[in-house]
Amino acid sequence: MSAVFPCFLINLDTSVDRLAYVSQQAEAAKLTFERFNAVRGKGMARSVNGDVFAEHLTDGEVGCYMSHLSCMRLMLERGWPYALILEDDISIEAGIVPLLCEAVASAPLGWDYIHLSSVVKNRTYPVVTLPSGGRTLVAYSRLPVNTAGYIISAAGAEKFLRPDKRLCPIDMEIRYGWRRNFNIYGMLPAPVRQRPEFDSDIGHRSRKQSLSRLRHRWEPSVWSRLYGVIWQTVKLSAARRIR
Repeated sequence: MSAVFPCFLINLDTSVDRLAYVSQQAEAAKLTFERFNAVRGKGMARSVNGDVFAEHLTDGEVGCYMSHLSCMRLMLERGWPYALILEDDISIEAGIVPLLCEAVASAPLGWDYIHLSSVVKNRTYPVVTLPSGGRTLVAYSRLPVNTAGYIISAAGAEKFLRPDKRLCPIDMEIRYGWRRNFNIYGMLPAPVRQRPEFDSDIGHRSRKQSLSRLRHRWEPSVWSRLYGVIWQTVKLSAARRIR
């Protein structure tokens, strides 16, 4: 646990270059992290801790999903009220620790998840301006897809850990936040950024496993997506009232 902010870094044993890079970034930012040895999905049973991972998910996607769930489980076992979870293909802004503390202190009651690394393509709505200025917590018109860096609360971790059929990669699970009634916000400008020079450790799909071919296997039903639109509209209305 960090002396200032609890933090896990998910990192494979073989990704020593990533660990070295993030360690350098974290040291400059005065952020202490606990390295979590990333789960390798290859050869794993697809039924674990009450969860069932769909066969169409790649081994890398299962391993990535399990790594994030394991960090959340550790967080709850230790009684932490929240934690920062980072993947290892990122750069970290030097002044991130005060921003993390401000985000937790300023977030609306009942928050579950705060994006720190999203590339936002859709409209956002300001909710809270952080005390130091220059950063805003926002609500999203469409939830983004990214798990490179985020803060999760104990309540959010409990929602995420509820056993389920895991039909899609973990970042898409955030996109479909209404399925777990996640109260999701984001910080802009983002203080964590993914580095394009690092190839994905999750691996690449074959042509037969392309996202366009598989999306229909993990997308929620039409009725669920319709509910999601209504759910997001209600969340945005609440965000405007908070503002």
